[in-house]
Amino acid sequence: MSKPTVPPAGPARYGAHGSSLRDLPRLRSARRRRESSWDRSGGNRDYLALEPGASKTLCELEGAGCITHIWITAGALDFKSPATPERQQMMRRLVLGITWDGGEHPSVLTPLGDFFGIGHARTANFVSLPLQMSPEDGRGLNSFFQMPFSEGARIEIRSEMESEDVMLYFYVDYESYDFSTRISVASTPAGTARTRPPAPREGARATRSSSSPAPTSTAPATT
Repeated sequence: MSKPTVPPAGPARYGAHGSSLRDLPRLRSARRRRESSWDRSGGNRDYLALEPGASKTLCELEGAGCITHIWITAGALDFKSPATPERQQMMRRLVLGITWDGGEHPSVLTPLGDFFGIGHARTANFVSLPLQMSPEDGRGLNSFFQMPFSEGARIEIRSEMESEDVMLYFYVDYESYDFSTRISVASTPAGTARTRPPAPREGARATRSSSSPAPTSTAPATT
């Protein structure tokens, strides 16, 4: 009896019922990997420290693949001190940027809380298929959007805080593929996740304070 062959690594090809418990016995053709915050000194301070005005890279992925899950939780580094009005705006003043395939500009550029489903710097417990905030007042942020890339991906975070240092814990789960053929975004359900932010409409009403302007991009409207 011939042995079953495992196809070369590439996008997961599920059955008609999608990725579910029904598909657990199926051979997968991708490598599952994770990037995360961790203490480079070997200790237990597994967070990324972010100073006011600073930008840091969460991960830089090479080759073809697909981001399958992002988990982030953030808080003030000096969390034992009394809460401040600025701290209450943290989900709005941390800006997430995702750049695909060596692009010059981020395709995703948004306040952190908005990306995970709730605007106005708020967090609350909720569960949906692609997004989730939980537990304890929605402090754990989850995205399960499938976001494919053909040559690489970079995820960055920028602090627009004026005085508060932030500690950020994160996981980025992704699939890695063995081929360099460009993924046709138009043929994937995740195509909407690759849309770049449109240029602001003339006369559009501002939604952020003048001390914390909304991020902008000079990238084309769509990929």
